[in-house]
Amino acid sequence: MGRKLTIPALIPCENCGTQYRPDTSNYKKSKHHYCSRTCHDTAIRERRPIIPWCPTPAIAAYCAGFLDGDGNISINRAHSSRAEVRISNSDKPTLIWMHGQFNGLALIGQKPLKAAHHKPVYELIFSTGYAASFLQAVTPYLIIKKAEAEEAIWYETTPMTPSERKAYVPQARKGA
Repeated sequence: MGRKLTIPALIPCENCGTQYRPDTSNYKKSKHHYCSRTCHDTAIRERRPIIPWCPTPAIAAYCAGFLDGDGNISINRAHSSRAEVRISNSDKPTLIWMHGQFNGLALIGQKPLKAAHHKPVYELIFSTGYAASFLQAVTPYLIIKKAEAEEAIWYETTPMTPSERKAYVPQARKGA
């Protein structure tokens, strides 16, 4: 027979230190314990720092050209409240090369085909702190999406509460 789990009456929050009564239904499954969703989100954000990326100017300019032409910069408020960069192209080796330049800190996926006669399209995705790092390196070379990149960098580097992040409305596209 297994040992019975004893759940303490009060435990400290890992983020703010406040004593709170834990939820008994998922106490055993949980590795980390937080008093609220706000403390949880704050702790997760602090564990995902912006990873510095220092490419040569030529590589940063080349990647900026791809982002200007075939890329998308968005702020994913519904799911992760993080900036996201997506670059789509039908030439997979080019995206693999870009992936390698960024030390593999991005995802490569295949987009679903819209019609059977279309070529396959692949997508390079930077999210969490990697998107901000990528944008900081390529922003000086951007032309079309410079305002969106600056706004995404601001969003990633500005301290905000989770509710402020969810309520934020991107400004760079309003004039378009």
